[in-house]
Parts: sequence; structure tokens; C-alpha cells
Amino acid sequence: MINKTSFSSAAAISSPIRICVVATLLSTLLSGCIFRDRSQEYQQAGSIKPISMPEGVTSIPLEPLYPIPEVREQQSAFYDIRTDGFVVPRPEQMSAEGEKAKVKIQKVGERRWILLDASTSQVWPLTQSFLSRIGINVAQSVPATGLIQTDWVEFKSEPGIRNQFRIHIEKGLRAESTEIHVSQIHASSGASGPAVWPEKSMNLERENWMIEELANTLAGDIENKAASLLGQSVGGDIKAELFMDGTEPALRLRLQHSRAWATLAHALTREGFIHWDESSDQRVFYAQFIDEMKKRNWFIRMFTFEPADRSEETPYKLADVLSHLAASPDTRALFGDLPGAAFGEPLEDAYGYLVILYPEGENFVVKVRSVRGERIDLADNKRMLAVIRRNLI
Repeated sequence: MINKTSFSSAAAISSPIRICVVATLLSTLLSGCIFRDRSQEYQQAGSIKPISMPEGVTSIPLEPLYPIPEVREQQSAFYDIRTDGFVVPRPEQMSAEGEKAKVKIQKVGERRWILLDASTSQVWPLTQSFLSRIGINVAQSVPATGLIQTDWVEFKSEPGIRNQFRIHIEKGLRAESTEIHVSQIHASSGASGPAVWPEKSMNLERENWMIEELANTLAGDIENKAASLLGQSVGGDIKAELFMDGTEPALRLRLQHSRAWATLAHALTREGFIHWDESSDQRVFYAQFIDEMKKRNWFIRMFTFEPADRSEETPYKLADVLSHLAASPDTRALFGDLPGAAFGEPLEDAYGYLVILYPEGENFVVKVRSVRGERIDLADNKRMLAVIRRNLI
């Protein structure tokens, strides 16, 4: 007679054993599966022979829809592994001012233009759409130069007077920004306009009307992320370019002098810069820079001594600093032609930086030097120039 209790116990013991045996067999089988690693096989890929067309059939060369632009040597050389010690540069952050407003109207002197934190490929189709919506026809459109010229249009408030507008869309000073410049001419009905467009609009009120209407419309449409492939080439070269002048970092501005000076003065009051003094005749700014990144890093602060008063003010004027520059050949080459520049003993407890703007053909170049006019640490120099470029307007 079989004991039912002992049978149940034996079954309970043998069940876990069977599970363990099955698990062991499965793990043995799975360990025998070998998956081939193909992640590096692309390195052995070769060229494919071009397709040969049959006789009597002609082929049309295909152009890429998304061409990869060439990286200019000056741009790539700004961060060089030979000088930066294989340090990968951090992505450039957006200007804090740019985060507040996507569309603004800027003014320097009598010149006004629209500044947008958007690429030309996005702004180009939106501008065309704006003109279509208000019923103004486009007479000429040249993406290569960013030019849109309207047809003649007559306003009800001025019967017998025809107006024509030119809209220039250009790349801005900051990355992924756009500028729109407007000019206007007019003529009586039946008469032709001027043979050459004037430098200034013939009617500033009409120019301002077009600028404000276009800016208001773009402010409502700019959130539309649609872009035009045709607009990728709009606007020509960038207006602010970081580059290496030999072994020294520099910033090139493709601007007229008045705007280059004004936008540099603006940038030297933002994001850690303190503007102390300036001289437009000598083309030099005297400023201090407080690196917010180092200021937030407690480890760097622990091993860096910086007197508190150095962050707020300086006991000297720019004229005093320029009369006590270092007598090195490099300093003389950059500052020697400036009126009032002198080379001698350093001032007691002088600190800060000299930011000089000097012409280079039709452009201007910005360099940052020490209070004695000497070169500064390479990494700090690049950091300051990047901050300046980011806050140009």
C-alpha cells in the first residue's frame, strides 16, 4: 500500500529539480548562439562601379537635395586639436536676449532693420507669403543675394504715387539668425523710377510701414518651423566669423564701421562683461570679464584668488592704460599706430582687458588683449570672443 503523504512530498521535491534541469539546458543552448558583429563592416566597403547606360541613352546628372556645405578652414581652425589639447568645444548656447524675443526691430542711427532668431531658410518663404497675403506682387526674386523686389504698388492715401520696395534677407551676426533690410522708392503714375536705387529710402514713412508690417506678421508666423531648401543659400556669408589669426583667436565682422562699433559696444555689456571706458578715435574698449562658468564652479574658486573689487570697478581710465602698454614687438604691432599709445612700466594694480577693433580691407577684426596689450590665455581668449559673438546685434 502506497503512502499518499510520502508520494506528495517526493513530487514536490522533484518539481524544482526538473525546473533547474530545464533552465540549465536552455542556458547551455543559448550560450552556443553566436551573433555576428557587423558594426564595423562599413569600414571595408568599397566603391560601386558607375552604372553604364546603353548606347543611345543619355543620363542627366543628379544633384543632392540636401547638400552638405563645406566647412571653411577659418571656422574649423578656431577650435584646433593642436592648440586646444583635443578638447571638444561645447555647443554654442543661444543669447539670453534672443530667448526673450524671436523678432525685433533694431536701429543704428537712421538705419532700421528686422532681426529674427531664425534661419534664412525659414524666413525666406515666410516673407514671400507675407507679400502674397497683403496683395503685393513680386517682380524679382534672387535667392543667391537674398533679394526680393516688389512690383509697383499704389496706396489709397496717396493716389497717383506708385511705390516699390526692395527687401534684402541676410544672415545675421549670431548663429541661426536673420536680418531683413527694406528700402523704398516712388514715382508718379506713368513715370519711371530712378535708374539706380538710392542708398536711403525716398520715403522713410513707407519704409517704416513695410518694416513694421513685416515684423508683426513674422512674429506670428515664426513658430512655423517649415523651411525652404531654396532658402538655405539665402543671405550670403555670415557677418560674424571666429577665426585664428596665426596662433591668436580673432573675430571678423563684415559690417560698416558705425554698426561694427555699436554692436561691439552692446556685446561688451552682456553675459559677464563690464564696460568701463572706450575711445572711438583709438578704436579700443576697456572692459572686465567675469566668467560665469568659473564663478559657479566651487572647485575652481577654491584654487583661484580674485580680489572682490576687481569685479566692479577700475582705478584707471582707458587713456591711462594705453599710455602704459608693454614694450613687446607683438603689442607695438597692434597698438603702435593708435594716438596716445605709449609703452613703458605697468600701472600699479591695473587689471581688465583691452578689446580693439581695427580695419581689414572692407571688414573689421576684433581682438582681446590684457590690460598691458599682451596676448592672454588661449582658452580664455576663445571663451571671451565666443561670448562677444553671441551677443552681437
